[in-house]
Amino acid sequence: MQSTVAGIDTVRSSDGRGAGMHASADSGTMTPRAAARWAVGVGVLHAVLAAGAFAVLAAIFGFPGILREPAGVALARFAEEPTTIRTAYYAFTFGSFLYVPMAFLANAALGERARGLTALAGGLAVGAAVTQVLGFARWTILVPFLAEGWTAGQDQAQVELLFEVFNRYAGMTVGEHLGWLFQAGWVVVLALAMTRGTGLVRGLGIAGLVVAAGILVGSYEPFGIAIGVTGLAQAIFTTAFPFWFIAAAMALARRGDARS
Repeated sequence: MQSTVAGIDTVRSSDGRGAGMHASADSGTMTPRAAARWAVGVGVLHAVLAAGAFAVLAAIFGFPGILREPAGVALARFAEEPTTIRTAYYAFTFGSFLYVPMAFLANAALGERARGLTALAGGLAVGAAVTQVLGFARWTILVPFLAEGWTAGQDQAQVELLFEVFNRYAGMTVGEHLGWLFQAGWVVVLALAMTRGTGLVRGLGIAGLVVAAGILVGSYEPFGIAIGVTGLAQAIFTTAFPFWFIAAAMALARRGDARS
């Protein structure tokens, strides 16, 4: 009788362990292939938001050249189309926020290749998202307030000084310099993880290092590098980044399909 009870207990214990193992498997983390596919989707959304915002601002606001114009010129141009310009900057802001899910999906897609680099990549991406969001967000609330005061003739010299101060701090320092430093660092970490692979994945990892170097050069305008050099680097490599990210995610997804 005692042996029968012991046998039943053993079966129950074994079943419990089996159920636990099954539940753990079902509730496991996202597979690298699924993460890569999601990364493609979020990367495309980021690219659409950034490209759309850039196109709108270039057409009606003289972006990005307007950022280096005197305050009076920028505020006057802003006052002509405030709603459209604010909406475009909201798109830029949300697009930068997407760096966070993009980073964590990329880490999951890289799988073992990202071993030891996951926390660093996530931290750098969050830093890039926060700093660039702060830079873009000034155009959604602060600049409209300044533009209204400027067009109403409320001590225009003081308004222009405030605009210049925030343009230098929130824009050039936080959003551009620090934002691109964090972004370049994040791309370096992702690219290094990809160089642990082979074939197309490795090749895109090497290309990522070039993209990161270009973004880094573009971030150093405040330190005396000619604006012709930094501006060209910004135009080329910040535009290249979302396309590189999408291509990398697609390559990782394809590698996952091949291995499944």
